[in-house]
Amino acid sequence: MREIIILAAGTGTKMFPYDMVGSKTMRPVAGIPIMGHMVHTLRSFSGAPIHIMTLKKYYGATALYFEGMDGVQVHALDQSGGSADTLLAGMRLVSGGDVLVVSGDTWIDPQDLKALHSQSGPAALCCPLNGERSMDWICARLDGGRVAEIGAHHRGESMTHRLAAFVLPVSFARRLELTPEYFPGMKVGEGAPMERYVEAALAASLDQYPLEAVEASGPYFDVDKPWHLLDLNEFLVHRRCGALTEHILGEGSSISPDADIRGHVQLGRNSRIGSRVLVKGNLIVGDDTVIDNGAIFEGDAVVGSRTRITNYCQIYDGCSIGSGCIMDHAAELIGGMLMDRVYLYHCCEYFGAVGSYSDLGAGTLCGTLRFDDQDSIHRTKGRAEVVRSGFGSATYMGDYSRTGVGAILMPDTRVGAYTMVGAGVLAQGNIPPRSCVLLEQTHITKPWGEEKYGW
Repeated sequence: MREIIILAAGTGTKMFPYDMVGSKTMRPVAGIPIMGHMVHTLRSFSGAPIHIMTLKKYYGATALYFEGMDGVQVHALDQSGGSADTLLAGMRLVSGGDVLVVSGDTWIDPQDLKALHSQSGPAALCCPLNGERSMDWICARLDGGRVAEIGAHHRGESMTHRLAAFVLPVSFARRLELTPEYFPGMKVGEGAPMERYVEAALAASLDQYPLEAVEASGPYFDVDKPWHLLDLNEFLVHRRCGALTEHILGEGSSISPDADIRGHVQLGRNSRIGSRVLVKGNLIVGDDTVIDNGAIFEGDAVVGSRTRITNYCQIYDGCSIGSGCIMDHAAELIGGMLMDRVYLYHCCEYFGAVGSYSDLGAGTLCGTLRFDDQDSIHRTKGRAEVVRSGFGSATYMGDYSRTGVGAILMPDTRVGAYTMVGAGVLAQGNIPPRSCVLLEQTHITKPWGEEKYGW
């Protein structure tokens, strides 16, 4: 039985503001952690042991989520010098002749992953760039049904596919031990971090371990930056909701006869949809959640457990809302996601992602479009990047953050974890974690009284 190794020991350095609290592999998309979706996909065609390789600092939350899942083992590493080190540690745990290797921060079409799993020898799942730039990824050039070359962040157009997953023999562990700390085959004039990548080991070993290229036909997501998180969330909200063909009501759940439900609804235990609620798409809801008094869902949505959405809130198509959240009094979520324990009250309007345990003050507003109608430009680790995702102009708030009354968040704003944006602040750009941003203004005080009215 071919065992499975999930690589989940990266620190997500390009995910600001979601690089400080927890593993990005456990960030929720459509109500389920990214790596949870991967495990569910793997279990759809394989009952083999799954080894999740993560860092010790992420072990608790990861092990808690997967506790009780048959055959899923979470292993903690003190540190990792890169994906090659992580895979090497995983290979030392398995007993079979080869392994299926996937990354915990990716989503792969189940049919594509199953096709890779069916290969008998070393193979790679190769996903077309589909408009992405090879400069932004580790990529491959294919020739004659095999991986002919592997390049990192290459200029030009010779690299055509991203490498999504692998089937590798356990004997490849020796090549992992010999992985260089630099990436072989770089273009001249470029730089690479001193990190040991699985792809670097493969690039140096293609003669000894030729890789069959399994070309993917379905969608593929690699969550490398925060807008990728929202792209995947929207896709999976529609995928999960699209699978509903009828109402599914858990024990103790109910739908008011005064609600206008135009799609299908799945309710968990003791959840209810009350009067004047409008649902224009399909809706998936967890346990003990209340949706009441005029809440409007403009399309498909996923809502967690113990959440309250009431008093004419509006949630747009493709959004997800976590567990323990409150949306009240005409708050709007016009795209994106709220993670767990997020509060939106009193005429807030938000577009983007909000990290867990965050609170938006009354009247917090987000800009959603640039005046020049151009694509957004973000800086990630100092590098400027044109973001052509539909969520390039979104706002990204880290965990444990908050805003004051009337804060305005301009397009492209990213707010670090543990940060407070004060009342009336016009925020833009990247705000570092653990910051307090306050408005400084000048007041003019003049005499005023009844004499101004002729008395």
